[in-house]
Parts: sequence; C-alpha cells; structure tokens
Amino acid sequence: MSEESDEFAQWMRGQYTAAQAWMDEGYSARRVKGFLMEKGLDEELALRVVADVSAVRHAARRKAAEKSMAIGGVWLAIGSVVVIATHVAAEGGGTCIVACGAILLGGFKFVRGLVQYAGQPDDCASASAATNQSEA
Repeated sequence: MSEESDEFAQWMRGQYTAAQAWMDEGYSARRVKGFLMEKGLDEELALRVVADVSAVRHAARRKAAEKSMAIGGVWLAIGSVVVIATHVAAEGGGTCIVACGAILLGGFKFVRGLVQYAGQPDDCASASAATNQSEA
C-alpha cells in the first residue's frame, strides 16, 4: 500500500468514528450525513458511512435485546421449575418454595428484551430515507 492510501484509510476510520459519536449523541442519519459532507466527504461516501454505522448499531442493539430475552427466559424457567418441583415434593405435607423473585425478574428481563427487539429505532431505515431523498 502506498503512503497516500494509508493516510486515506486512517482518515476514513476517523470519519466512521465521528459518525458513530454523532449517532451516539442522538443526531439523525440525515444530520450525520450533513456533518460528514461538511468535513469533506462527497454525498455518496457520506451516505455509505452513515449506512454502515447504522447497520452496526442496529445489529448491536438487536443482539443486546436477544441476550436480555435469553437471560430473562432462563430466570423465568428456573423460578418456574423450583416452584413446580417443590410443590410436587410438598404434596404429602411439606414446604413449597415460591420463587417469585426469579419469576418476576425473568419475566421483566424477557419483556424488556422483547420490547427492545421489536421497538428499537431503526437507523438503517433513517439512512435509507436519507439516501432516497438525496436521489430525488
């Protein structure tokens, strides 16, 4: 690789980092595209950066939501198994453990993950809308 291409690659990494930071601060895809164009990127390259950063952010949020649902499901299952097992064991007279904490925590984490998964803002759609508007 030539020195110029190394410098360009480093400069582009900086543009991706800046775009990520602006999106983390809550700026829209359209506004981030504008910031990148002000920094010297042409419109097509700015759209590409916004789309790439949006796709990574979308995948990360989806993965976090899936993890929350999985952890919630495990807690819910463990709590339910403890309740059922101790209830069956206590039928002849004994103590039954009601694992409300595990069941409630698991249900809460699962539902929260489901809401995150279904209702997350879609940066990819915003980037696509910005692309479509610039083509019009």
